[in-house]
Amino acid sequence: LIARAGREHDLVLVHDPELLPAVAGLRLPHLVWDVHEDPAAALVAKDWLPRPLAGVVGRSWRAAERLSERTHRLLLAEYAYQERFARTHPVVPNTVVVPACVPPPGTERVVYLGTVTMARGTATMVQVAEHLASATAGATRVDIIGGARDEESTRLLTRAQADGIVTWHGFLPSSAALQQLPGALAGLSLLQDLPNYRHSRPTKIVEYMAHGVPVVTTPLPVAVDLVERAGAGIVVPFDDPQAATAAVLALRADPTRAAALGRAGHEAARTSYDWGVAGPAFTATLRSFLRPPT
Repeated sequence: LIARAGREHDLVLVHDPELLPAVAGLRLPHLVWDVHEDPAAALVAKDWLPRPLAGVVGRSWRAAERLSERTHRLLLAEYAYQERFARTHPVVPNTVVVPACVPPPGTERVVYLGTVTMARGTATMVQVAEHLASATAGATRVDIIGGARDEESTRLLTRAQADGIVTWHGFLPSSAALQQLPGALAGLSLLQDLPNYRHSRPTKIVEYMAHGVPVVTTPLPVAVDLVERAGAGIVVPFDDPQAATAAVLALRADPTRAAALGRAGHEAARTSYDWGVAGPAFTATLRSFLRPPT
């Protein structure tokens, strides 16, 4: 598609880093890489890549990134990503569409929104679902909204759904996925302590906050700063399903507190993480990349 139609457009915006080497031979001077992740750091979570090769591939990717910034415009989604590059690039952080009004948290559903992998906490979430089902006699369930990327996650979620302790919706388009959030008791972000997650803002957390859902997150630095600054949730240890379950049950037992966390998160998202504010900055940055007409 890029080869066929790329030159017919004023600008080509690429999100997936895998596309950079794929389009390298096209020599598109108006291609922009919108940097949303750290692929080199993410390699440690790839089960298919032998450990000895991860470092080699990671260093190769870093070299490819430095080459990319010499040949393409870059737009960064995190301020911390600037450290990977020699030049200074504009930053427009990830934001979400924030509804004007949201309902208070309920008691029946705990949600997870996003791609499902073991590194993103599949095993912990399934154990949380088991503990919640036992503690509430099945009155509180876990809804998993997102496709699974690895066989172990698929196996765990398929079994948990068969046991009736989770509802796994699989991949849903964004508009349909976000409709599952309002009224949830808590939103889970149980990412493991991996390099790729330490310097990135989990978009799912901002989405939970935008919809008035209290957040339960592991103590990754950016996630902790986001949640504690807003007063929007509870931080629990890594790989600790008991602590995560206790946090959810505490919210269930104290609707006033849950509602306060939900309101605080919604207000923080409205004032600081709303696409209605960031969108114009994003498009203005892209316009600045356009070459003037000749």
